[in-house]
Amino acid sequence: MNFPNAPFQSIITEASGKLASVWSQWFSRLEYVVKTLTMAGSTSERPTSQLWTGQRYWDSTLNQLVVWNGSQWVSSAVGAYGSFYDTTDQAATSPTIAYAVRCNNTAESNGITLVDSNKITFLYPGTYNIQFSFQFVNTASAEHEVDIWFRFNGANIDNSNSRFTVPSKHGSINGHLITALNFIVSTTANNQYVQIMWCTDSTTVSIETLPSDVAPIRPATPSVIITAQQI
Repeated sequence: MNFPNAPFQSIITEASGKLASVWSQWFSRLEYVVKTLTMAGSTSERPTSQLWTGQRYWDSTLNQLVVWNGSQWVSSAVGAYGSFYDTTDQAATSPTIAYAVRCNNTAESNGITLVDSNKITFLYPGTYNIQFSFQFVNTASAEHEVDIWFRFNGANIDNSNSRFTVPSKHGSINGHLITALNFIVSTTANNQYVQIMWCTDSTTVSIETLPSDVAPIRPATPSVIITAQQI
């Protein structure tokens, strides 16, 4: 690496003088080299050139190690996870419409985020196990059915649907059903996402949040709980 001037040249003078632009380029280059050698910094500071396959980098934004696979940065650590839940009721206004299950809270997350309240988004390629628990309620005096399935990047995943029967209302008590499943999906690029969809044959069926209660004291029941974990 060549200095703009001989070592005896005043850095202070030239850094703000006629060679200011040259010094600026040199210091920028030095900073780049240091970051490349230390391989640490924020997501936006990752080097984008002069890399080799297998180069590792500590991302201080994500607080995890990533690795250059020759074309993109991918997570080098198994252990990405996300836990999400919803505290609102989710109604079906029509039996002919498919609805994306929503969440309005993130309990914990690392490498998996929730986008637009319904897209479980994986920051890096990998294989993930997704689990869900939905609290359905039926206010009708007849049983009704719900279907639940998965979408990947906006397209339905083949053979991912399940059908459940929600019990009818009995006396003054509404019918309730917890639906729970897990599903494994592999992503191949950064920021791919999964949505969980549902529909019902009756608008009397919805996904319900229940308040906390006493005797005994117990916590509120979210309408939706979704977790995802890298495997």
